[in-house]
Amino acid sequence: MRWTDCDLLGHVNNAKFIEFAQDARIRFFGEDSTITWGRDNSMVVRHMEVDYERPLFLTSSPIHVDVSILKIGNSSCTIRHDICDKDGNRAARVDAVLVGFDGKTNTSKPLSDEIKTLLSKYLVES
Repeated sequence: MRWTDCDLLGHVNNAKFIEFAQDARIRFFGEDSTITWGRDNSMVVRHMEVDYERPLFLTSSPIHVDVSILKIGNSSCTIRHDICDKDGNRAARVDAVLVGFDGKTNTSKPLSDEIKTLLSKYLVES
C-alpha cells in the first residue's frame, strides 16, 4: 500500500479497492503459464459489485486479496476478491463478472476450454 492510496482522513480511497482487486486478478490469471493471453484469448470485466465492510489505513498493510471463482458459464465467469488487512479482517468483497472477449471483433465470445479448466480449479462450491 502506498501513501497516495489514502484520502485526507487517512482511509484508503474507495477506488483503490477496485485497483487492488484488479491487481490480484491479473496476478491470479498470470500465475498459470499454460495459458497464452492476448487478442485471441482474453476476458474483460462486464460487471462489478463492491461491498465495503471496513476501512483500510496505511497501518492495515500488507493487505491480502483472496481470489476465488463463484460461477463458470459458457462465455462468462464470476470471480470474487476478498480484500483483507494484515490481520485477516475482510475490508471489502468485490465480485466481478468477466466475459470472454474477441479482440479482433470487439465482441463477446465463449470461454476457451483452457480458461474453463483453469477457472474450475478455483471454483467454490455453494
